[in-house]
Amino acid sequence: LEQAFVRAKALMGELGFDEPPGDAELLAEVVGGRSRWELIQRAAVRRLEVPVLPGGSGDRHLRFSGQRGRAASAVPLPGQRFDMFADGSALGPQGPGGWAYFLRSQDQKFQTFDSGNQAVATNNQMELAAVIAGLQELPNGADVTVYCDSRYVVDSVNCHLTRWCDLGYLEPAINPKIDNQQYWSTLVNELDRLNASFMWIPGHTGIPENDFCDQLAVAAATELITDRHMDY
Repeated sequence: LEQAFVRAKALMGELGFDEPPGDAELLAEVVGGRSRWELIQRAAVRRLEVPVLPGGSGDRHLRFSGQRGRAASAVPLPGQRFDMFADGSALGPQGPGGWAYFLRSQDQKFQTFDSGNQAVATNNQMELAAVIAGLQELPNGADVTVYCDSRYVVDSVNCHLTRWCDLGYLEPAINPKIDNQQYWSTLVNELDRLNASFMWIPGHTGIPENDFCDQLAVAAATELITDRHMDY
């Protein structure tokens, strides 16, 4: 746990956020049982209220929000081009799972990140959730390149998603064999209003933004286990 905190602190420095907590404070927080997310959040540029997002039980489109605050240096503006890194994690075949994204404008005037978790989730679902959550931050018509280490996500978007949509495969009644149809339907809803391209990157190879998302996603998933243990 301590090593994960130290790595997250170092990554925040590499990504240009405010000074992370020092080692003494870090160790005290670990001993005190604070969550990894809480430490990272405290080191962020500033907290923002997470908006209440639409979508009820009758809405087929998912909405993702970490509900823990996020860091940003500005707001995304129409006309800006963006790079987004996204990652998901599941601590078992059915979770708990966590997701995270890091979003930055190419003119360096905007950057933000967020993460969240889900008690029951697969790794692929969390990979999709990370991408969806990041795209939901962007204004209509935005140009964004999504970098993701999930072949499942990138290859499906680049090679299969258009065909799935043309054949109606995202409707359970037409083809129930496509996994995670609600996630894919939600992603399509976002892609329809954006100019997005997807690129695969190798995971755990020292790409700071990708490593940062990995740390956030694992932290978010682990937090559910920590909370569960603290209930007793």
